[in-house]
Amino acid sequence: MFKSLKVRLGFAIVSLLIISVGITTLITVKAMNKLVESGTSAIQSISSSLQSVAAGSQEQSAAVEEISNAFEQMKHMADTLESFVDAFKIESVNS
Repeated sequence: MFKSLKVRLGFAIVSLLIISVGITTLITVKAMNKLVESGTSAIQSISSSLQSVAAGSQEQSAAVEEISNAFEQMKHMADTLESFVDAFKIESVNS
């Protein structure tokens, strides 16, 4: 009688262990799934932020290009004005 009781008790303990391992595994898998979803969301957020930064960089590059072009035009105008002043000085000296 004790032997069959021990066997039944052993089966019950093994069954409880299997069930507890299954439940623990299920909880762990669900927690990991939420972690993966959270990580994916964070990666998407970072990606959109980087895209915004890249778009801003392109806009800044365009603005810098425009400013550079404006300075080039100003330099060209200054050179032209300087050559005009030099020519005027030569004319004044010759007169």
